[in-house]
Amino acid sequence: MIAENGGAVICDNDAWQLHPIRDKSEKKRLQRTANDVVRETKAMKDWEGWPTSAICIAGNGTGDALVVLINANTCEPAIPRWNHETGQTTKLHGDFSEMQKA
Repeated sequence: MIAENGGAVICDNDAWQLHPIRDKSEKKRLQRTANDVVRETKAMKDWEGWPTSAICIAGNGTGDALVVLINANTCEPAIPRWNHETGQTTKLHGDFSEMQKA
């Protein structure tokens, strides 16, 4: 994620826009990373059913999200899909490296 710092992946027959990691090194980079992972995760916390231990890493434009779950202060390697209609997460990949670039 840091190497690309944004971009898109194909996962679960859907195109997902990866949220960038905030980069304050220069003004131009800061503007490009305004919708960073931290900001998007804070916004998702208002959604009903959002897992309290989730970090939002991508969205598909419909309200669903790809997340990283934190367990005992450690990020789990699996990447689940959070469904905004049900509030449920479904494991899609064993880890981030299994996803295809869009």
